[in-house]
Amino acid sequence: TYHYGIALIWARICLRLLSLKPVVIGTPIKRGGILASNHVSWTDIMVLRSVTKINFVSKAEVRKWPVVGYIAHVCETVFIERKRTEAKRQQADLLERIENDELLCLFPEGTSTDGLRVLPFKSALMSVVFVPGVRERLMVQPVTLNYIPNPDHELPSNFYGWWGSMGFGSHIWTLATRSKGGKVEITFHDPIKVSEYEDRKRLTLDCEAAVRSSLPDHILENSVE
Repeated sequence: TYHYGIALIWARICLRLLSLKPVVIGTPIKRGGILASNHVSWTDIMVLRSVTKINFVSKAEVRKWPVVGYIAHVCETVFIERKRTEAKRQQADLLERIENDELLCLFPEGTSTDGLRVLPFKSALMSVVFVPGVRERLMVQPVTLNYIPNPDHELPSNFYGWWGSMGFGSHIWTLATRSKGGKVEITFHDPIKVSEYEDRKRLTLDCEAAVRSSLPDHILENSVE
């Protein structure tokens, strides 16, 4: 639909304004699947949107973020409420997207990090891919995001990370004024057939291992096992 084109243009303009260059490694699946990516910053949305026709599965709080929340809503993001009463409705929404061959992205860590570690992936959101009629044909593709500040500008290695209680507006300003010539490597790993797995926990562990496999040693050493 038209919103993919708008989102792609928006994402590329934003990355250019941030002087952040995406470098693609591997080939993303085109439709009817799930991307499982590590989560470093609010910029992850723009990074992935700049190279794929994708919708996101995100926590409900993102809807309230200035600018990004509005764009996420317009781009038909699936917002997940942490309420049991919403579970069935949300699962039905996800199933409808999958059955319509949409490409969706999950961040299984459940939160963003400083970019210098990978948190253990949580399997809860993966439950939707094991529904009969979906699991037999669905692919899950692990994706690794690795942000690399320009070494000539003496920026810290966690410069692009946005986590904890960091202010959203102040982080935007920091990136807009100090990001010069940085890049983000986007590694699309081999897709995994859901039908080859009996349960979501094993699948989640294998996705996490794939994401870790292309990260530098200094990140892996900081990662929580």
